[in-house]
Amino acid sequence: MSDTGLQSAADALEKAGDGEALARVQERIVQVNPLNDQNFINLARTLQKLGRTDAARTRLETLALRAMLVEDSLGKVAQAFADIGDTKRAEALFAQAARDDRYARNWATLLPYARLQAAQGEFAEAKKTLRAAFSVPANVSYTEIIEWMVAAHRLDHAGEETDDFDLTLPRADELRRTLFAYFEKAGQPASALALAEAHPAIIRPAFSARLRKLAAAAHDFARGAKLLERQAAQADSPGEYSLELARLQGDWAQAEMAAGQPESALTHLRAAHVQHPELFEIATRLSALQQERGDRQGSIETLESFLAVAKNPGEIEQARTQLAKLRAGG
Repeated sequence: MSDTGLQSAADALEKAGDGEALARVQERIVQVNPLNDQNFINLARTLQKLGRTDAARTRLETLALRAMLVEDSLGKVAQAFADIGDTKRAEALFAQAARDDRYARNWATLLPYARLQAAQGEFAEAKKTLRAAFSVPANVSYTEIIEWMVAAHRLDHAGEETDDFDLTLPRADELRRTLFAYFEKAGQPASALALAEAHPAIIRPAFSARLRKLAAAAHDFARGAKLLERQAAQADSPGEYSLELARLQGDWAQAEMAAGQPESALTHLRAAHVQHPELFEIATRLSALQQERGDRQGSIETLESFLAVAKNPGEIEQARTQLAKLRAGG
């Protein structure tokens, strides 16, 4: 059977969960194509799953001997040892790969090495490995640094750690953007806002909606508004920032209404409507609040100013209906 045919059989056996038969087929694949490192690695993983760890290790040691002559393969073999649970051997091979690659040409090999070191609690050594890996401009896997900061409990010193990696300013900003996304996903809106506040250069127009949501999640509307105002003032085209600032004013008003502060809510809705009268959700809420507080004329004028710039047919129809009721005294 050809190599392709054997691989098809192996795929079918793996899908069927027949580990013993899969191991036999993979043994044959190794014999047919012994120059393919991945064939050895696949066999080793199967043997390890079958509980035959010693046999798996033997196959990988064969591959390790060959990898000594081809340095690009050493990291792959080291990772294979890590995958079968032999961390000691994996670390030794990773270390050798790092020593043989003084200029971090194979920087991708250093990343799993750093992860392994961090998993072993060797945080200082892991940082040294990452510093070597990130000395190469092509390396943009900034999540690796964030994961190290988390594991080493250094997130509270992220600024200091970022500086210590000696990245160029554009790369340091990309690392900070990655950290911003981490805080965002981890449910730490205050930390994300603080990072954006300290490093406004990382903010892009696409961040405006994210900043608004973070400010609402942190219930720190003033901070979010200040950030968006600053970005709008400095941007060549403030559109996105200005729009999300208006929406944030609306979020702020909603929180104030829930807290029994209608006057403050009215102030923020008015500010939002002045900035963007085309926002239907702002105009209708402002008009309703004005009507509720006895300002029927102001309620009418709010809807009229919305209709003067509105474009959405459905929203226009709803506003006209409400306006007609108001004019009729309803």
